[in-house]
Amino acid sequence: RKMSRESMKMVMDHYPETLQKMFFINPPWFFKLLWKFLSFFIEKTTYEKIKIVSGDQITPTLLNHIPKEQLDEKYGGSLRITDRMKEEWYQLLE
Repeated sequence: RKMSRESMKMVMDHYPETLQKMFFINPPWFFKLLWKFLSFFIEKTTYEKIKIVSGDQITPTLLNHIPKEQLDEKYGGSLRITDRMKEEWYQLLE
């Protein structure tokens, strides 16, 4: 456990944090359990930037951080994701 903590500290010390926010939407139950364990190894500032949301908390939580016009319709926004947009996104990832 000490070695894991030291490894995480070394990574966090040498790689500046660039994460603004991260959302896990409707993760399986075991992820929540895993997250509780991993949270002991993550700096508080990083931990606070990561949110796990599900059910009726998804839309209000996301709209607090993402403009409605940039949020997919399926999460309560007004952005309609087209197949063309998906294809372009996948090309960027390659």
